[in-house]
Amino acid sequence: MGQHACDAQLCVAAERIRDQEHAHKRTAEQHLYDQTVAAARAALEDGRFEQVWATGRTLSLEGAVSYTLAESPERRKPTLCPRSLKR
Repeated sequence: MGQHACDAQLCVAAERIRDQEHAHKRTAEQHLYDQTVAAARAALEDGRFEQVWATGRTLSLEGAVSYTLAESPERRKPTLCPRSLKR
């Protein structure tokens, strides 16, 4: 899976987990989150963003962490989304 699809799935998983826990993004994170989602939406083909977004909404906290750790090191980059899974 490409980096933009990965980013989108992790962003929506973090969003859902925050909603469940009644936690909110810090103001400083919101801009980075918005940029990450916008870049993923722009980079993915028609319908693909919605597909990966829907899949990401199904990830549990454990699933999101496992998914992040399973990504190959050369494709991993520091992003807002994995850090935002922290409470």
